[in-house]
Amino acid sequence: MQAWIKRTAVLAASLTLWACATQRLEPFDVVESTIPEMQAAMADGRTTAIALVDASLARIAAHDDDLNAVMALNPDARAIARRLDAERRAGTVRGALHGIPIAVKDIINTTAMPTTGGALAFDDYVPPYDADVVTRLEAAGAIVIAKTTNTELANWVADGMPGNYSAVGGQGVNPYGAHLEAGGSSSGIGTAMSFWAASIGTETSGSILYPSNATLLVAIKPTLGRVSTRGIMPITADQDVAGPMARSVVDAALVLAAIESDSSPCAPLEPATEQVAIDGARIGVPRSFASPLLDSALDALRARGAMVIDVAILTADANRNWQVCAGPDDAKGSDDDCSVVFKYGMKRDFNAYLATLGESAPVKTLTALRAFNIDNAHRGAIRYGQAQLDISDEMDVAADRERYLADRAKDLELARGGLDGVFEAHRLDALLFPRSSGAPIAARAGYPSVMVPAGFDGGAPYGVMFTGPACSEQRLLEIAHAVEQVLGARIAPPR
Repeated sequence: MQAWIKRTAVLAASLTLWACATQRLEPFDVVESTIPEMQAAMADGRTTAIALVDASLARIAAHDDDLNAVMALNPDARAIARRLDAERRAGTVRGALHGIPIAVKDIINTTAMPTTGGALAFDDYVPPYDADVVTRLEAAGAIVIAKTTNTELANWVADGMPGNYSAVGGQGVNPYGAHLEAGGSSSGIGTAMSFWAASIGTETSGSILYPSNATLLVAIKPTLGRVSTRGIMPITADQDVAGPMARSVVDAALVLAAIESDSSPCAPLEPATEQVAIDGARIGVPRSFASPLLDSALDALRARGAMVIDVAILTADANRNWQVCAGPDDAKGSDDDCSVVFKYGMKRDFNAYLATLGESAPVKTLTALRAFNIDNAHRGAIRYGQAQLDISDEMDVAADRERYLADRAKDLELARGGLDGVFEAHRLDALLFPRSSGAPIAARAGYPSVMVPAGFDGGAPYGVMFTGPACSEQRLLEIAHAVEQVLGARIAPPR
């Protein structure tokens, strides 16, 4: 797989030079370019969709051997770009993503490329249908150029598997330093490196926000249900979401607007490319999450007229003490003090996902996947074991439903109860957390969060995340944009 990627990308590098020469275009520098800048360059005739694709492929050829950001490349990307360029010449522009290269995580179904989830059982498997998010990207004119690496099956295989590792893809590397964590289970490596304009990650509890923090990206973890997860390998429908990872707030907002579901519980997003005033915005900083890393972000908020308020989430300790059941120590009979929602949801929802694949499914059940992994352990199928799959498969979807419902109710009571209480008591627009530290409580509640770069700490990228009530993405993005404009903390990797 990797050899084919390299051959294709090397060919694209030469095609980039040819395209510039034959079309008499000045090479457009995609490094750190925003989606509006790419659109303006295409509108002015300074670049084309096919030139953007070739530039992306050239960067992959030059750098991915060291970083391992790419699981697969779309062999039709250049043909799609030609069609989109022809549409533009004929006067049709589908929207803000017309001709823009976008990548998607390798647990998201694509019929143009394999969807493996990083699991050896799915190696080279091409599903029979595209995920809804892919269909919406393509309808908006985006070019789904590649699949990104991910932690295998959204990091629900083994207890202790490294972030951004999978049996199929190997280990992804942080472009800001090989000694740094790359994050997981989504990958920000290729987006940080300008291999594409933005990517789609997925999250159950931090897997969009955490890798974006690690690679100095903007990210939106949307309200549960705002983006369809049909055609995405699941952990649990109770918390699974898909959302954009990008190099700017505007780019992330444009991508989210394109992929929103028609059945979203929220009003459609209206992305703004201009600064929106946040005078009087009320931002809460939870004492229990206090960190000196917040100082620059707090100063930026105050500079824009926001009010910063010291608050306490009354259920913070209870949420920390009520963890997700994970690993062999939380098997049946030893799981009274943790939530079974993830391990129950994986049994229920992964089997349901496999059923949508029909006869083409490489395995038919979670039980069959575990058996395959054992049979193929000598091939590296379960280098770190499969404790998470084991404790999921022991769940009985019918017999354990009552326990699951009780735990899900407790999850919501602790998360939404704590967050709603502090939002209402202090009339907050958002809560501000260092790094992705607030991701678990926001994920349990199904509430949106936005990550924005804030600088470096000891040489490692770090960001701050804003969390608000359900469907508050519009306001969160306005606040994040203000911080982004003041701090200017986004810096390209040193290569």
